[in-house]
Amino acid sequence: MDWALPTRPDLSLKRPFLLFAIILMLLVAIGVAGYRVATEGIISREWMIHTFKVQSAIQDVRLAISNAAADRREYLQLGDIPSLKDFPKSRDQAMEAIQRLRSLTVDDAQEQEMLSHVEALAIERMDLLQDSIDGSQLRHETLADQSGMEVKGLQLSQKISHSLQTMYDNEQVLLQSRQQTSKQMYEGTVIVLIISFLLAFALLASNFYFLYGEVRRRRATEKTLRAVGDSYRRLSTRLLELQDEERRKLARELHDSVGQYLALLKMTLVRIATLPACQGGNGRDMLGEAVQWTDRTITEVRTVSHLLHPPMLDEVGFLSACRWYIEEFGKRSGIQVNLGLPEDENAERLSPETELVLFRALQEGLTNVHRHSATRKVDITFLHSPDGVKLTLHDYGHGMSAESLKRFQSGIGIGVGLAGMRERVAELGGSMRIDSDSRGTTVYISLPAVMRKNVQAGAA
Repeated sequence: MDWALPTRPDLSLKRPFLLFAIILMLLVAIGVAGYRVATEGIISREWMIHTFKVQSAIQDVRLAISNAAADRREYLQLGDIPSLKDFPKSRDQAMEAIQRLRSLTVDDAQEQEMLSHVEALAIERMDLLQDSIDGSQLRHETLADQSGMEVKGLQLSQKISHSLQTMYDNEQVLLQSRQQTSKQMYEGTVIVLIISFLLAFALLASNFYFLYGEVRRRRATEKTLRAVGDSYRRLSTRLLELQDEERRKLARELHDSVGQYLALLKMTLVRIATLPACQGGNGRDMLGEAVQWTDRTITEVRTVSHLLHPPMLDEVGFLSACRWYIEEFGKRSGIQVNLGLPEDENAERLSPETELVLFRALQEGLTNVHRHSATRKVDITFLHSPDGVKLTLHDYGHGMSAESLKRFQSGIGIGVGLAGMRERVAELGGSMRIDSDSRGTTVYISLPAVMRKNVQAGAA
């Protein structure tokens, strides 16, 4: 299969970040717009409150001047002494209302000028009212004088009322203008928010659709990878099975064919050694040496045959094969092996597959100890319970490197032996774990306890 490198950069991963950036900018814009609306709303509300205060102060000025005129009228017409006493209070209230109105309109030069005109008219009106009261008390004013004062007072009141009404109307126009501006800003902001929300929703929907498609693609890829992994695992398991079959076949061939030929060779050499022609000289010694080398060859062939596939594994089970292998391993390597086996050696045997996996794991584990650990002692423990079987190998060497241990845990870049052990154990539903430090390495293998009779019954 030809694999081609991409000729252009993959932009699929940039799209979510671009959409996220756009959505983030929209959210920031929404936040700024919301802040602006809130700020402008507060300012507009304060200005409208200020306008209401100005209008209220205008009404207070108008009411205070009217009260002063009413107090003067009641005194003149009815002779009401309490009204005479209330007149100074009404006059002071009118002046205070004018000063309060002046403080509220201090930022408007036109209204300040108009208010100065109103204040002058109000003072003149109050002085005229006071003169009318004083003339009535001294009784030197005639009816014509009082009528003249009434006409002049009415003219002053009309001028004051006209000026105050002009100020009130100006404030009303200003209020309506501010309300209209606030309304337009609110409506514009609402439109911007709606558009922003719609765009954000559209982008979120687009991003969701893209992410959903990406998730679907990844699920499909994961499914394909799982299928490939399962296929690889089945292929690996099949290769291990074929390897075991070839080992069993080769071991049988070595034992049955090569072993027999070597035995016949030894018998022939022994018979040749009994001939008279070979009784003297160096011939007898050479034949004896040839017989010894033949015995060694027979022993090595038998050892290689048993290492490939010990016949006792099929005949008497894992425990006996384990003892034999550990004894031979100790002789060949010089490493002390401490073996811990169950006390009940007559317990029911495990299934052939389980026994084979345990033996291969033991074989591979001790081979790695001999090659890599530089230890002089190994502890092996085998536990058998209804819940399962556990095989533990612990050496006292320098341990595995952190990188090698990490590769094993991730399952990438590990040796063929460890990979084969893991595949064999996983095929039977077991688990394999390795702990290692500077004090040594421990291999834990757990397998379900599948008994031989269950396998036979299932086959039947």
